[in-house]
Parts: sequence; C-alpha cells; structure tokens
Amino acid sequence: MNARVDNLITILDAGSSKSCVLVAELNDGVLRYRGHGIEPSRGMRRGVISDLKLAAEAINEAALRAEKTAKAPIETAVVGLAGRIFAG
Repeated sequence: MNARVDNLITILDAGSSKSCVLVAELNDGVLRYRGHGIEPSRGMRRGVISDLKLAAEAINEAALRAEKTAKAPIETAVVGLAGRIFAG
C-alpha cells in the first residue's frame, strides 16, 4: 500500500442492505476516483444498528476493500447513516 495521501476523501455509507466505502483524490478542485469497497451489511435492521460487532465487521471489510483498490490507507472518513433518531 502507498504511503499516506493527504488529499484523499473517503465516504462511508452504512445501510441496511450494504455498506459502501468510496475513496477519491482531490487535486485542484477536481475529484478523481481511487477505489471503493462494498460489503453486504450485517448487524443492521431498518437503518438501526442491532448488533454492533457484526455491523463494525461489515463496515471494516468494506473499508479494507476500498483501501486495497485505492492503494492508499484510509485515515478519516465522512460517514452517512440513515434511520430513526431517538430523543431521550
């Protein structure tokens, strides 16, 4: 894997059916696709995490696949989670 790349943008979308991680590189205001990873979701039900361990494993596997295809380490990510919001 290549050394750290400072201009990478990583997006994680964790859904009920699949978890997707997309890695792009930002240069001079232009995004260039670097890689992605998709993994069937586990531990998620109707947009809510029902089993944290299973959900984390699925997300981690998608991230590892994205790192491999992007040939760069993922250090930070923008995360999208859908579902209900519970107020205390």
